[in-house]
Amino acid sequence: MIREATIDDIPALLFMARSFVKAAYGDSSFYDIETCAELGEKLIESPDSAILVNEAASAMIGVCAVNLWFNKNLKVAQELFWWADKGAKSAFDLVNAAEDWARQIGVSGLYMSSLHGLRHRALGRVFESRGYKLRERAYFLEFDGWQ
Repeated sequence: MIREATIDDIPALLFMARSFVKAAYGDSSFYDIETCAELGEKLIESPDSAILVNEAASAMIGVCAVNLWFNKNLKVAQELFWWADKGAKSAFDLVNAAEDWARQIGVSGLYMSSLHGLRHRALGRVFESRGYKLRERAYFLEFDGWQ
C-alpha cells in the first residue's frame, strides 16, 4: 500500500535520503540532515507537493507541481527524488501513485528523471514503455569546491 508521508515519517525519510545521496554521489558527504528534514516538511505540508511512501516507509518518491516557466497556464508535476531501499518491492507502485497524485491535482503531465549511473538506461526503457517521452538531458559542471 502506498500512502502520503506524514511528519512522523521524517526519520525514515532522512535515512533513505542519506542512502540516496551516497548512491548518487559516491559518498554521503553531500548529505545535510537539516536541509533534508526542512525539505521533507515543506513537501509534506504543501498542497502542491507530496512525499509518497510504502507502508514500511522503506521506499519514497517526492513530487511537486509547478507552472511551466514558459507558460503560466500549464502546470506539471516533477519527481524530485525516488528511492527504494534494497528489498523494498514497491518502487514502481510509487511511480503509479505519483502518476495518480498528479492526475488528481489536475496537472498536464509528470516529469520523471534518472541519475546517470543509477540504472538510467534501464529506467529510460521502462519509462518509455509506460508512455513517457524523453524531453531533455541534464549536464552538470563541477566548480572548485564542489567536493
